Formats: sequence, C-alpha cells, structure tokens
Amino acid sequence: MPLQNTISITKNNTIRDLFIPVTDQDTIGLVIRKLLDNKAATSDFWATIGKQDNSSIIKDWNGSIVCSKAGNNSFTDRGRKINQEAKNLAELYTGLNPDLSSVTEKFISLKDFKFSSDPNSRKVRLTILIKEGEHALTFLQHTELSDTKSKEGVFEYILPETVDPIGKKDRITYLFEIP
Repeated sequence: MPLQNTISITKNNTIRDLFIPVTDQDTIGLVIRKLLDNKAATSDFWATIGKQDNSSIIKDWNGSIVCSKAGNNSFTDRGRKINQEAKNLAELYTGLNPDLSSVTEKFISLKDFKFSSDPNSRKVRLTILIKEGEHALTFLQHTELSDTKSKEGVFEYILPETVDPIGKKDRITYLFEIP
C-alpha cells in the first residue's frame, strides 16, 4: 500500500474552489461530498490547504500536491532528524511532558505545484486537524527537488495563527508564504 498519494488541483478535488482536503486519494470524492454536506469527521482528512484570503485556488494554483496518507512513525532516514527535533522541543516544554513515542511525521510536498504570477497566490493557509491532547509542529523543509531522502536541509518553523479558531479545538491554522 503506498504511503503517499497525489491530489491534482482540479475543481473536482476542491471544496467550493477554496481549499483542498488532504486525505487518501482513494477517498477524496467521498470526503468532498461529506464536507459539502457538513457530515465529514476530522478522521476523514488530516489537513486542508488553501489561500490565506480564502479566494479561489483554481485560477491561481495548478499541478498537484503529494501528501502522506497515514503518516510515518518509523523514523528512518529523514525521520530521524524530525524525531530529534521533537525531542529537542520537548526539552523546552517540560511541563507538557509529551509522549514522543506517538510522534507521527506527515508531509505535503509542493514540488509539482505551480503558482500564478499573482504574489497573493503564494500566501497559503494550512489547517491541520488534531485530536484532543494532540499537538502539531509545522515547518518548511528546504531541500533540492532531487533530494528525497535527506536528513539535511533548512528547517523553517511556522508558528500557528490560531490554535482555537471559532471555538474549534480540533484544528490548528498556519498562515505562511511559499518562497
């Protein structure tokens, strides 16, 4: 079973042209239908990606995103660096006492993603869905496109815009610009 999937930026794979649910491609049609009917559970998808101004993505974005299906918790190759980062951060926040054995790496790759010439098209909103008691650590990892196994690269951490949007404690929203 593949650990990742590719979601094309098409009108059929978006919610009202505004965002893409990040999920298993095999179920994306069902997830979109549930979202449109307000019947989707947070377990149906693990993130959404759209523009910061909540405008249409179809006219400004094309290509596809590659993303995790379930996530990686084996921490081989590149994951060792991520596991070490989680340990370092846990040392800073000793009062939280996080369970590092439950750390799961999930990713979204934008290597096959193209933006329009409008500078606002690069201003992205990423909303990660979490369960009660879970936390998210989000960063951009800058590496060469051909480098798919590196433990190196520059990590650019992204701070959350809000942890509790409109009373919902099941998501964290990040606003950032893609270079």
